[in-house]
This record gives sequence, C-alpha cells and structure tokens, in this order.
Amino acid sequence: MNREQRKRITQNITNLKERLVDLDPIIDRLIEKDVFTLEHRERIDHVSPATPQKKFNEFIQLLLASPEPNTYFVFLEALTEERHHYMAERLQNTVISGKRQTDRQTVTGLRDCKTPSSVVRERERERERERERER
Repeated sequence: MNREQRKRITQNITNLKERLVDLDPIIDRLIEKDVFTLEHRERIDHVSPATPQKKFNEFIQLLLASPEPNTYFVFLEALTEERHHYMAERLQNTVISGKRQTDRQTVTGLRDCKTPSSVVRERERERERERERER
C-alpha cells in the first residue's frame, strides 16, 4: 500500500469505524487473499479490553502496516463483496489535498469516479502486465 492509499483510509477512519461494525467478513476476505493471516485475526480478537472500537483500531493498524502491495485493492474488493459499496467508493473518491479531505465527486463530477469493479479490472490488468514482464 502506498502513502496515498494509506491517507485515503486514514482520512475516512471515522466513517469506516461507524460502518464496519462486524469486521469478521472483511477479515475473512483479507485472509483468503493473503493480506492477513490467522495470527492477525488472533491479535484483533484478543485486544484488551475487547471492545468493538479497540478491535477496529487493531484491525486498521494491521491493515495500514501490511507489506502486501495489493492490500488497498484487496480491501476495496472486500468492502464491495461485503456490501459496503459506499465505503469502497468513498475511499476511491477521496482526493488527497494537504490536511483536508475532499470528495472527488464534488470536485470533478461523476464522470471521473472509478467504480469498485473498475478497480478490480485495473488490478487484474496490472497483474497481467507483471506476468508479461516476468516472461
């Protein structure tokens, strides 16, 4: 995950915390895609005190610290697959501008917005290009 992607997540942390009440399905998806491990789940499940806020904080710390380069895109995909389309789109549309967050939709209109499916297609094209370079 690059700095801009981390910034998009941190600039939306309040909305993520309010909407991701049940982290288990998201964590499951991240484990399936090799972004998280079962040890990550253990760390999240065993925070003390085990409040939803503490679990979310541990989850976000682990997510932002992930060395996996596709973490951000896998997270967007997990949000979309778990019916958090709004949050996936909000993350994608967040424009990084200094210390302020702006929704791209209000700045440039809907024509420039990427949908979650276009992000997945873009990620697949990147993987294909990497495979061709390896050949």
